[in-house]
Amino acid sequence: MDPCLPQELERIIFIYACHHHDQPPTNLFLVAKRVREWLLPIVFKVVIINRSLSSPIKFSSLHQFQTYGPHIQHFLLVQRSCDGLLEERNEYLAQCPNITNLAFWWLPLAESRRLDSILHMPKLTHLSITLENLLALISPAQGGQSDSSMTALPPHPPLFPNLTHLDLLRFPNDSSQSNTDVIIMIAREVPHLTHVTCQPTLGASFILKLILHEFKHLKALIWRSPGSSRVMEGRVSPVDDDRIVFIAWHRQVDWRDAATGNGLGIWEFADEVLAKRAEGKQNKAG
Repeated sequence: MDPCLPQELERIIFIYACHHHDQPPTNLFLVAKRVREWLLPIVFKVVIINRSLSSPIKFSSLHQFQTYGPHIQHFLLVQRSCDGLLEERNEYLAQCPNITNLAFWWLPLAESRRLDSILHMPKLTHLSITLENLLALISPAQGGQSDSSMTALPPHPPLFPNLTHLDLLRFPNDSSQSNTDVIIMIAREVPHLTHVTCQPTLGASFILKLILHEFKHLKALIWRSPGSSRVMEGRVSPVDDDRIVFIAWHRQVDWRDAATGNGLGIWEFADEVLAKRAEGKQNKAG
């Protein structure tokens, strides 16, 4: 189809239609090649593979990921069974080198199985993952060492040098030596974390203090609870630190809305809370 309008105006119209049309946005690809090129980065920016959460784009083959994977920036992958489809998911993610925000909500995998493709995402800055599956990725870098010897390993390049935001599921709550070593190991392999989200118990003060101490660039430690997004007023932290924020978060819906630009992510929500907190202190001091 030859353009009848100025191309920039036409592009704006099709982008608007992509966001507001009731039909699958991929239908607009059939209009013209130039329309397809305009819409590809928009349509495939966010991909969700989860039966319980609707996604406008359905991926079901490796060929689709080979074609559209480079456009994906936000990826939510939920799997309830432990090891099923792991190799397939690894192949899918290997076609997505530009992911910046990955939520890998998978039950803990067997010790010998892991999603290696996560290690090859140079642009990854935001990761949501169970502690066990993160350790499955990190542990091989420790040379198969036991927990007690991990902290004595010689220096080596970190596995996640660009990761700044980490949401830890299945958080360790006791002060055992193994959990202490785990936190130290994460700090080593993810050295530039500025935001950490977790769901500890009130008795986890030792681990919280360790995170606040070991993660040298930390700006926000978000104490997450299930529920509609809001600041949880009246909660008392077992650790006295202004970087701790209590937030209720509807994990799947809020992740999707933040990724698609239809809502505020938990990280941005926490930053707003901390900014207001700092402003309130300045006003009091003034």
